[in-house]
Amino acid sequence: MINAGDAGNTEPARNFNKLVATLKPDIFFMGGDIAYDDAFETCYYTWDFYLSDLEKTFKTLGYLLPMVWTVGNHDVGLNELPLVNIT
Repeated sequence: MINAGDAGNTEPARNFNKLVATLKPDIFFMGGDIAYDDAFETCYYTWDFYLSDLEKTFKTLGYLLPMVWTVGNHDVGLNELPLVNIT
């Protein structure tokens, strides 16, 4: 079992996916902030890059890895909202 979060499209994330492929896990839990699309108009590119790299991991594994993902603030753009003082 792999449990991770805050992946994004970074070199450490790509290296982590390579490590995952060597461990041959049965399931992968991802705790949000997956591709870091940040609600940009070009967010589909971010997901395309992330999923393309993940596809390489599956090819190395030789099987589809079941994944359970949760939504993080960077996945829905909440980090772009202005801070509001509620006091």
